[in-house]
Amino acid sequence: MLKNISLSPNLTIGLALSNIGYADNQFDTALPVATQMTLSNVGEQDKGAPSGFGIQPSGTVNRIKATPQYGFAANYNPSHDRTNTSSYIQVADAGQATERADSATLPKVTVEADPYDPTNTDHPYNKSYNVSNSSTSNKIDTPIMETPASIQVIPKSVLHDQQAFRLEDVIKNVSGVQTQHSFGGDYETFVMRGFLQSTANHRNGIRIPATKIDLVNVEQVEVLKGTSAMLYGFGDPGGFINAVTKQPSPTPYYSIEQRFGSYDHFRTEANATGLLSKEYGLNYRMDLSYLDTNSFRNTYKNRIFFAPTLSWDVTPNTKLTLSYEHFDENNSYDNGTPSFGNKLASIPRSRTFMDPSLTNTNTNDLIDFKIDHRFNNNIKLNADTVWSHNKKQWETAYLRTVAQKLNPEKPTLEIGDVDRYYWFGPEKLDSITAWINGTFDFETYGVKHKVLLGGEYYNNDFGYQVASGHIDTVNIFRDDPARLTTAKLQEIGAKARTTAPSTETTSKAIYLQGQMTFFTETTTRKINQ
Repeated sequence: MLKNISLSPNLTIGLALSNIGYADNQFDTALPVATQMTLSNVGEQDKGAPSGFGIQPSGTVNRIKATPQYGFAANYNPSHDRTNTSSYIQVADAGQATERADSATLPKVTVEADPYDPTNTDHPYNKSYNVSNSSTSNKIDTPIMETPASIQVIPKSVLHDQQAFRLEDVIKNVSGVQTQHSFGGDYETFVMRGFLQSTANHRNGIRIPATKIDLVNVEQVEVLKGTSAMLYGFGDPGGFINAVTKQPSPTPYYSIEQRFGSYDHFRTEANATGLLSKEYGLNYRMDLSYLDTNSFRNTYKNRIFFAPTLSWDVTPNTKLTLSYEHFDENNSYDNGTPSFGNKLASIPRSRTFMDPSLTNTNTNDLIDFKIDHRFNNNIKLNADTVWSHNKKQWETAYLRTVAQKLNPEKPTLEIGDVDRYYWFGPEKLDSITAWINGTFDFETYGVKHKVLLGGEYYNNDFGYQVASGHIDTVNIFRDDPARLTTAKLQEIGAKARTTAPSTETTSKAIYLQGQMTFFTETTTRKINQ
């Protein structure tokens, strides 16, 4: 619709006409009475105006006639003359105007699609932060928006961008979860919703006790908040952390990464995946990491981890996956800064009372064999068996309670004195988990059902032998204590293992779960303007 447009000399305007119809093969329309064009600069035709324009005294436009060449002519009655004498404003056709316009050539624009499907988070080249589905809360791949639980997923893109290699690096992204420094840093434990977690974490939904998780082969980390005993058996009331590992892909992908940091931090990561045999449906994956780092607290850590995986697509509906993981770490024990009164002692944070010559070793081997079979689109079967063997060798010096006042019965005791003890000995933990799940999809009276029926067997055999006793007395307000002498270390190492507890835990479970969908149709309206 045309409204009150002012036209000045040397000014080119474009007019948008609505409700244009055809009449005698020409565009012809009558503008509403309210539509007006006001022309300024009353007088003779402006010789400086662009060719094709004639400017006459201002008046009211009554009718506009457009030709097939998209030029137009407007007739009007001059405002100072109320007679029916007609004058015209002629505008050059679009073709002529285009020829006179300054030409401009735009640079070439190439539009390409992403090399991967953004919704396929398993693709090795996918860098999306978005994860739409998870199976941690109910053991069924379900959209997170439809999951009746509080769950948060940290995808591999976040892990890579943050250069995370420990679970405690990832948990910083999750609300309500804090890191707990347990057993001098030899276990990864957390506080979730105010509850201290046990030393067990989950790998692909399976409980793996007393072990650390290296993130080089982790696809994403899923944090489930709240109880989950119905599907996972005994566990922690605050929830649990589940590391989902990377799987072999037929899409070739190779990477190697070297990181450097403060306190002689060196970390190397290497990943490779691809197709072994297209004919037989064999895919492989290899993940490797090496870590060597010191600390501002005069402690150190070195670690090597590698995890080969082989998958075999036996048929289009059957897949077998075999995984192996080896974890080997040496580190010095450090139980942190001691407390004094109701707060941490006022000493330099770099001061440690552990002996750096003592080394804890932690070795873990894991074998995982999984079967996935689809009978049809409505019935699926999954079965998995995971065996884990963990062994540790403890060489630890630790502190007891710090003296906060003088004791007349101990005249040599000073404020800040504390006894230092040793803990030497081997530890082992073997666990095996076997589970089988059947998923059934069907519909009754317009209600869609997804039923999970499964069972699980879990066995854990834990034991250790230890020699412990008093080493010496140190003062936390003085300089770091001297290292233990070789003779003292040999004396401690020769002591008999006075404590040898062992425990075995076995659980068997059958579980049944049902999901129902009552509304499956969504109406979407598109409004075209």
